[in-house]
Amino acid sequence: MKELPVTTPLIQCYPYHANLLSVIQNHSEAFPWILDNYLELEMPDPPLDLRLDFSGPSLWKTCPFVYYQRIERHLVNTNWSNLWNFITQCINNGNYIYLLVNHYHLPVSRYYHNNKVIHDLFIYGYDEQTGMLKVADNFNNKYTYEYVAYKDIKQAYKDMNEEDDWVHGIELIRYRSRPFCFDPLAIKEKLNRYLNSTNLFFHFRIPAEFYKLGWYYGISVYDKLFNHLQLIIEGKSGYDGRPFHVLYEHKTILHQLCNFLEQQGHLPEHYHLSLQFKELAQQTLLLRNHYIKISMTNRLNMLDSLMTKIKQIKANEQLLLSQLINNLSGHNGMQENNLAQAAIITSNSTSLNLKYPPSNLAIPDINMAYLSDEQPTFPVYIEFSWEQPQAFNLIRIKTRFALSIGITDFVVELRRDQKTDWKKVYAVSNLPYEYNDFNIETTEIKLPVMTNIKKLRFTILHAHTVWNRFEINWIGIYDTTSCAENISL
Repeated sequence: MKELPVTTPLIQCYPYHANLLSVIQNHSEAFPWILDNYLELEMPDPPLDLRLDFSGPSLWKTCPFVYYQRIERHLVNTNWSNLWNFITQCINNGNYIYLLVNHYHLPVSRYYHNNKVIHDLFIYGYDEQTGMLKVADNFNNKYTYEYVAYKDIKQAYKDMNEEDDWVHGIELIRYRSRPFCFDPLAIKEKLNRYLNSTNLFFHFRIPAEFYKLGWYYGISVYDKLFNHLQLIIEGKSGYDGRPFHVLYEHKTILHQLCNFLEQQGHLPEHYHLSLQFKELAQQTLLLRNHYIKISMTNRLNMLDSLMTKIKQIKANEQLLLSQLINNLSGHNGMQENNLAQAAIITSNSTSLNLKYPPSNLAIPDINMAYLSDEQPTFPVYIEFSWEQPQAFNLIRIKTRFALSIGITDFVVELRRDQKTDWKKVYAVSNLPYEYNDFNIETTEIKLPVMTNIKKLRFTILHAHTVWNRFEINWIGIYDTTSCAENISL
C-alpha cells in the first residue's frame, strides 16, 4: 500500500484548487504563497453565468512548490501495459495524478449515477492487495477523500471521448521544496486591485483570456450576486449556491492573511483586523447558508433581506480592506525613529557586491540586506557612529535563512567618544534559529537606557556560513521609554 500525503485544503470550491492545496498545505513553507495567490476574484459577465472563481494564472503550472508535467493519453495507453501500472509507478515516484473520467461509473459519485458526466479525479494512493485507489474530488457537491475500486476507475477512464478531455491528457504534480519571497507590498497592490475592481484582463493583457474583457473583478462581484437575486425574483434565473461558497472561502483567506501579517509584524496587532475579518467570514458563511435555505424552500419573499445583507457585507469589506491597506507595512514592523538611520555604518567585512554595503542595515526594506565578504574572517566588526550623542535601550536584528547565514555569537559594545574605551554591554553565543527560509526571525536585545552614546559596535565572533557568508537584513536601534533608569558611560 502506498499513499501520498494530503491534508484538508483551505479552498474546496473547485477541485483544481483543492487538489493543489491538499498537497502543498502539508508544508508550512508554502502557506505564504497560498495567501499571495488567492486574493482576487473574477466572474463572467453573462447574467446567468455564476461561476465565481479566484483570479490568476494556471496555478498548477505556475506554483513554485510542485513539479508539473502532462502526458498525453495515447502515450500512457501505448507505453504502459495497463492503467494500474501507470498509476502505481507514478505514485511510487511521488507523483499525484489528475485526470478526467466519466463519473457515471464511480459508486462514490451518487450525484452522477443517472448521467454520463466527465469530471475531475485526483489519485494519491493505492492498495495492491485490495485493488483500491485513494482518490479525491467534489463527490456529491463536497470535496472528500474516498476509496474506489481500480476496475471502476479503469471503466470511467475508458468511457469518454477524446474531445471531452479539456485537460488534454493526464497531469502529474510532485512536491518540491522551494523558497518563496512573501512581499507585503505586492499583497498591498493586489488588495488595491481587488478593492478598486481593476479589470485584470486590461491589467495583464493575457491574449488567451480575451473573453474576459467585460468580466466582473474584485469587490464588484457583489454587484453581480445582487443582480442574480433580482433575476431569481423576476423568474429569469435559477439557484446556484457555488458563488456564495466561493465568497465565504475568499473571506477565510483574508482572515488567514491578516493573522499572518500580524504575526510577521506587517500589521499593528492592536487594530485587531484579523478578528474583524474573521467576523466578516462568519457573515458570508451565514449569507451562504441563508441562500441555500431559500433555494430549498423557494421562499422568494426572503430574497429582499438577502439583498440587504449583500449590500451590508460589501460595505463592511470595503471598510476593512481600506484599513488593511492603509496599515499594511512593507517593513516588517520596523518602527519609525530608528536611530540606525541617522548613523554612519561601517564594517571590516563588506560584500564585493556594492548593492549590499553596511548602510543597507538601516534601510526599511527587508530585502536590502548587508552581506559579509565570502568566507569572512572573524571577528567581524559592524560600527554605528553618530555626530550627536544618542540614548537607546532596544536593538532589533532581523534575519532570513538564518540557519544558513545568520549570526550566532556576538558582543555589543558602546563608547562615548574616541577617547573612551569600548564597553561591553551585551553578549550572546549559540543564538538559536527556527527557520531556513524567507521567514523573518527577530533577535531582540533589551538594555537599560544608555545615554551619551556616539558609537555602537557589533563584534561578530561566529555565524552560520553555509553559503560562504553571513547576512543581516536589518538592524533597528531605539529609545522606547523615557521612564527607564538612564545609564551614562
